[in-house]
Amino acid sequence: MEFGRRLFSLLKTSKKEDEELFLSAGNTSAQLEELIASSNGGQGIPIRRFTAKELIKATNNFKEIVGYTGNCHIFTGSFDKSPILVKKFREFSPDRSLSGAIRDIVITSRMSQHKNVLKLLGFSIEFKIPVLVYECAWTKVEQLPNLLYPRPKTAFRWKNRLRIATDIGNAIAYLHTAFPAPIVYRDLNPQNIVIDQDGVAKLLEFSLSTSIPPGESSVEDCVVGTTGYGDPEYTITGIITLKTDVYMFGMLLLVLLTGKKPLDPYSGSLKDCVKDHVKNNRFNKILDDTILAEDGGIRKEQQLQASVALALRCVENKGENRPELVEVVEKLRWIERYSN
Repeated sequence: MEFGRRLFSLLKTSKKEDEELFLSAGNTSAQLEELIASSNGGQGIPIRRFTAKELIKATNNFKEIVGYTGNCHIFTGSFDKSPILVKKFREFSPDRSLSGAIRDIVITSRMSQHKNVLKLLGFSIEFKIPVLVYECAWTKVEQLPNLLYPRPKTAFRWKNRLRIATDIGNAIAYLHTAFPAPIVYRDLNPQNIVIDQDGVAKLLEFSLSTSIPPGESSVEDCVVGTTGYGDPEYTITGIITLKTDVYMFGMLLLVLLTGKKPLDPYSGSLKDCVKDHVKNNRFNKILDDTILAEDGGIRKEQQLQASVALALRCVENKGENRPELVEVVEKLRWIERYSN
């Protein structure tokens, strides 16, 4: 419960308070170490403090960008002869980036042992905005958009897409259920997902996550996120619930099924397009061509139909009509078993 109180206190802090609390390196260090210690809950997970000199050397002065999220660049490097990833926040909005970095470090340190979260090795406060350092046990960093939208287009098998959906749903469901103050991810989109060498999907970004006060079902905050993935209720009201994540997960599942982006300048809303095809019994118009080209017969077709139906339940306009994410993950696991 103590971690829930501390985390909620952190995540509800205003931008002005962020500056007052964290502007000095000493305060940042003290706050981070205290929050990380309480978040680890006695598990003894080591989180290292890196120096700027160590990271500049490890990344060859941040030479090689291998990916990015909405407000971060991701660099590859090597430390103690082991590969690492280093995530630096852009400084276009220092107060927001500072708050986001603090959230990111604290929540990732708590989630780092989850198999579907990129493992945090440590952080550095010797930069204008704190920097995060991750374990990277594979040679090629693959973010989900590289698989969804490759040029030229290559096969991205349905079983791999389904596994990614299940992996990420599992991580988000854990955020919703594992803490006294449930955490809403709030910015689920392909850019925040990496795939390791074994095909396991991992989240690497928690800077926009927020918690719901213990005993409450919602919290109000500014509207942030990725265009096309946002829950319409949250977008209109600023009210965040666990169903906010369910909507975004449904959009992610639609993107995995179709290989399309959530908004298109020509065809418009992906959600509306899929609903129209379902209504008019044009199921094959929904799916990515590479999925349609796979073998599988009637069993695979039933599996895909169930996945489309599940995604559309998740993207209902009213949160009360959406399932809980735990239920969604259970259904995806059932679909996976059915395919085997």
